[in-house]
Amino acid sequence: MGEEKPLLIALGMITYHNVKFALLRLFPDTMSTLIYLKKSNYQMGVISNGLTIKQWEKLIRLGLYHFFEDVVTSQEAGSEKPDRKIFQLALERMGCQAEESVMVGNKFSEDILGATKAGMSAILVNSQLTEAEKELIKREGLKVNVVSDINQVKTIL
Repeated sequence: MGEEKPLLIALGMITYHNVKFALLRLFPDTMSTLIYLKKSNYQMGVISNGLTIKQWEKLIRLGLYHFFEDVVTSQEAGSEKPDRKIFQLALERMGCQAEESVMVGNKFSEDILGATKAGMSAILVNSQLTEAEKELIKREGLKVNVVSDINQVKTIL
């Protein structure tokens, strides 16, 4: 095989990370919504599929880490959303009851279905529901609100 070129490898890694973080953006009004929720004494955590260190890295880079008491990842839970196990671990670690907790997410099948299977209510943000998803919510009697803008979360909570 060829000779390893550390300079080229380092340049490739830096370029990859620069592009990745340049594309990492908040939804409009995310910061003001988080400030409102924190000032209103809501306890907030993150449930994420992925590596723990990477999720904290994203929160730090976006300037959001101080809003959240905990980050629960699939790496720690040994399961990924929508499995109820990851939601139950988050509820345990946060000291919360499912029926008093709300998942705010932008992916119906992962965030919303997972949360409702765990007994939580949910708010779907910036996503369109399919007719099948609307029918599932109605048929199962799921506690789901749908908003087009994260700022609308303030009017629900």
